[in-house]
Amino acid sequence: MILQNPIIDKTQPDTLTWDGTKDGIYSVKSGYHAIIDWNSNSNTNNDASSNSSMEIWKTLWKLKVPPKYSHLLWRILNNAILVKGNLFKKGVKCDPLCPRCLNHMESIQHVFLECEWAKKVWFASPLTLNLNLNQLTEFYDWFTFMTNNTDKDCMEKILAIIYEIWNARNLLVFQEKNLPPQEISFNAFKKLHEYQSHGEIQTQNSQTSPPLNNSYSNNISWSPPLRDTLKINVDAHLSSDGHWFAGMVLRRSDGSAVGAATRVHKGSTDAVMGEAMGLNDAINWIERMEEHQVVFEMDSQIIVNAIRDKKEIRKNWGSIVRRCIKFLKDNPNSDLVWVNRKANRVAHEIAKWAEHEPNSEWNNCVPMCVWPLIQKDKSFVSLA
Repeated sequence: MILQNPIIDKTQPDTLTWDGTKDGIYSVKSGYHAIIDWNSNSNTNNDASSNSSMEIWKTLWKLKVPPKYSHLLWRILNNAILVKGNLFKKGVKCDPLCPRCLNHMESIQHVFLECEWAKKVWFASPLTLNLNLNQLTEFYDWFTFMTNNTDKDCMEKILAIIYEIWNARNLLVFQEKNLPPQEISFNAFKKLHEYQSHGEIQTQNSQTSPPLNNSYSNNISWSPPLRDTLKINVDAHLSSDGHWFAGMVLRRSDGSAVGAATRVHKGSTDAVMGEAMGLNDAINWIERMEEHQVVFEMDSQIIVNAIRDKKEIRKNWGSIVRRCIKFLKDNPNSDLVWVNRKANRVAHEIAKWAEHEPNSEWNNCVPMCVWPLIQKDKSFVSLA
C-alpha cells in the first residue's frame, strides 16, 4: 500500500497533513466531525440516545434561520450559556435569582420555559403555546418533543422566539430595558421574515442571472476554443484492479483532433488524486509538444477551484496543483476551466478505453470507441 502511493515531486519537503479534509488543512468543522466519529465508534452502548441526538442536530442545521439562532440553541442544549445559576455554581459571586421574577434561580429551564414572563411570551405569540409545568422536565426534553411533533415552519419560529427571549434577558440585565412579552414574538417573526425573504431574493437572482461568459466552455456539450488556441480535455477512470487510467484528447477550434492519449498509474484510493494525475499527464503532453496557448478542461471542481484560487493543498495532489499554477503563470495565454461531465464525455470514454490501450497515443486521430462522440461534437461546432 505504501509503494502504491504516487510521489509526483520528490524535491518537495514533507509537510503535515490532516486526513479529515480534502485539501489536507485542518478545520474546526472537520475536527468536530472526527470527534463525533471517534465517539460513535467507541460508545456502542448508547446507540439509541446518540441516534436521537443526531436527528435533533440534523433538524437544527437544516432550518432556514440565521446561524446565530442555531448557534445559541446549540449552546443551550449543551448547557453552555451564562445564566446566573450556572455562574453561581461555578463560584462566580452573583445573585443567582431570575432578574425578572426574583423568585427562582435563573436556569436555562427557568429563562425559556418556567418564568411567568417567558410563558406569557409563548402564549402571546401566534404559536399560542400554553406551557404546562406538570409536563415539563428539562429544556432538552421539551425541545426534542417539539422537534418530533411539529413541522419545519413551527421550529423556525420557535428558534426565533428563543433567540429574542435571550436577547430580551440580556437587555434587562445589562441595560435595564424591560420589554413587554407581546413585543418579543413581533420582533422575532419580523427578523425571521426579513432573513428568509432576503435568502429567497438571493436564490432567485442566482437562478435567473445568466452564467458568466466563458469563451472556452459550457456545461451541456463540448465547445470549441478560440481561434489559434487548442483545448485539451482530460479525465480519469478507476479500474477494477485498483489502477487509475487517464484519458486525454486535444482538439482545434474547428473540432478536429490533434491527438489523443492514455496513461496508467498505480492504484490510489483518493479519487481526487486520480483526477490530478490525469491533469499532470496532460501538462506533460502539452509541454512535450511545446504548445503555449492551450485550454485545459476537466470535470473535477475540487482541483480546478484549488488551482484558480491558488490554494495551499497539503495532500499529495498538492504538488500537481502547484505545478499547474506555475504552468499557467509561465503561459499566460493558457487557462484551466471546469466543465460538466457531459461536456467532458470524450475524455471520459478514452479513460475507460485506457484499460485496453494503456500508455498509448494517437496523432491526428482518436480511438474508434470515441469517434462517434468526436463527430457529434464537430457537428455541434459546425452548427454554431
